[in-house]
Amino acid sequence: MFSGLVFLAIALFLVRPMFAAQFGAVDDHEIPVIGRQITDHGILETIALRIAEANGRFRPAYWIGRVLETAVWGQFPTGWYFDRVVLLVATMAGTFAVARLWVGPAAALVGAILVVAGPQAEAFTRLGPQEGYAVPLLLGGLAFVGRGRFTVGFALLTTSAFTKEPFLIAPVLGAAWAWRLGDRRWPFVGAAIAIVAGTGALFAVLANGGDYYGQVRNLRTVTRSGIDLAMILLRLTVWPLVLMLPKPAWQIAGAIGLMLFGWQATVLGDIGIRGRYLFPLVIGAGLGSALAASKRPALLLILVLIAGGSLLTARDAARAYARRSVAFAAFVDQLRADPRPLIISVENPSDVELAWAIREYLADRPMVLLAEQPLPGFLPAVSADCLELDVDGPPVGACPEARPVPPP
Repeated sequence: MFSGLVFLAIALFLVRPMFAAQFGAVDDHEIPVIGRQITDHGILETIALRIAEANGRFRPAYWIGRVLETAVWGQFPTGWYFDRVVLLVATMAGTFAVARLWVGPAAALVGAILVVAGPQAEAFTRLGPQEGYAVPLLLGGLAFVGRGRFTVGFALLTTSAFTKEPFLIAPVLGAAWAWRLGDRRWPFVGAAIAIVAGTGALFAVLANGGDYYGQVRNLRTVTRSGIDLAMILLRLTVWPLVLMLPKPAWQIAGAIGLMLFGWQATVLGDIGIRGRYLFPLVIGAGLGSALAASKRPALLLILVLIAGGSLLTARDAARAYARRSVAFAAFVDQLRADPRPLIISVENPSDVELAWAIREYLADRPMVLLAEQPLPGFLPAVSADCLELDVDGPPVGACPEARPVPPP
């Protein structure tokens, strides 16, 4: 009961600034498009349309959740963020349930907080990250597997694996744990699930010409991602303390950590590490830190201080994002009131999603895109009486009037 109240308080502490937020530029632009698709095609056909991605991605469970949430909440952002409170509580409760298999309630509570405290909290203080669905599913699955409830556990792990590519390892973790517990049937089920999910992801990449995120994966990029992950997680936890555990314990923790670490460094190779990308590896770091410090009160106190500072940082980031989302929504409303066609100039290729967001929010407006990366849905030209929008760059003189696009 006490731990549940703590989890609810932390979830509200992190997400409360978002109750004043609006739909922002990053990912949120999918929501009005999905709403239009539901109106035109119905829920089931919209799910099918979304699952059939043509960009090398494989995340069917995510789209099921995304479409169903849109059907429930539509364009009411406060409702969406209420769901994030629920998902955040479920994540901490799942971490606590897994940790309690090895440590007392105090260490388990600290471990649960560490898993969500820090930049990774953006998985729940924004609406787009698939990790918001995948993480509680993974933790719930592991908690059930650890208690011998294999049917429920592997159902949750399977759903997590089908939510986002880094979580394809979820049934592998469940299979390894079930084997460790002495079961000899479910590990093969978990392996089969991982093969099916991995095959689906491979086919999605091959159908996109072998491209996944346009990354270049080699020893250098994977090593760089691994170093970045290790250093960020060291700042958020004290994961090397796992070496202080008795030999069998740190060997098991180390094996699981290396499995997660190698997979995630490979998936993220050639991508800048963002907060939400710390999942699922941060789960292992948080649990390992709590496990190592479980019988050392001084170390537990250090973890409490780290968690508290990380929560404050995550809360500040949420407030800043909420302010930016309000500014962007007001900017889009201004554009709705101005009927002129738009020419959007994007100087930095990585900022092209801002142009795409404006395209999705203003679906009927004639638009031209000036950017290195072409996108569908834009016209080759519009009338001279246009409005220029500049994304992170100076005006280019394409229209009589130019306005800067607010940052995402």
